Amino acid sequence: MRGASTHRSGGKRLRQIEAGRKRREKRKFVLYSVAIAALVALGFAGLGRPESTSPAFDAPSPVEAIEEYADAWNRVDLDHLAVFAGEEYREKRRRSLASAMRKYEWGSDLPMIETYDYDESHVHVTPAYVTFETEGGPLKATFSWDGDEWLVRAMDFRGVKHWRP
Repeated sequence: MRGASTHRSGGKRLRQIEAGRKRREKRKFVLYSVAIAALVALGFAGLGRPESTSPAFDAPSPVEAIEEYADAWNRVDLDHLAVFAGEEYREKRRRSLASAMRKYEWGSDLPMIETYDYDESHVHVTPAYVTFETEGGPLKATFSWDGDEWLVRAMDFRGVKHWRP
């Protein structure tokens, strides 16, 4: 027993525990690295894909559609206004416009559009936000390019709801 300690040093066991900890840290580092690399790759892949506020490179200027819409509005041509909803939503849009006319007590009239405001420096950007200045106040509309035509996706009647013919 020549000077042998009665306590075990545990050196081998401590080395095993430390080696296991290092393996777990290395595994965690590799997983995080792979996850970050995947996110970066997805980010670069998404850069070329147009989104709702990205340039629509093949979209023509919405000015012609805006003016056509204003003309149909001033003629109170609900059928033509409904064309701007897209084929599958035309009847619903026509009914919705007729309902708004009843709700706001406009009778068979709409507040005349006198002019509109649209930032033409964003000609090829979709959606296009337009504010029509009417005799009853501002009427806001959102035009979106669907690949074939400009459609009106949303309208905000708050500025004209108190107008009466």
